[in-house]
Amino acid sequence: MTERTYSVSELAQHAGCSVRMLKRYIELGLVDRPHGRTRAAFYTDHHLRQARAVLAVLERNRTLAGLARSLQEARREHAEAHPARA
Repeated sequence: MTERTYSVSELAQHAGCSVRMLKRYIELGLVDRPHGRTRAAFYTDHHLRQARAVLAVLERNRTLAGLARSLQEARREHAEAHPARA
């Protein structure tokens, strides 16, 4: 099964947020960067799930900064628990 692809504006529309907010989520590392570059960049259903998850957490009255800190801490803990092998 082929995963659907989206432009940034399509992704924002399907997620239920503005393009500006979606780009902020990407900047904060809450949503992965798109595949490709510039105008050829595209997003997938994976990005849509991430954006919807961010919005769901924000609906529960968490701030973007708090969400970003929580995510960074979880990533740090994961990296410490699973160090890269040389």
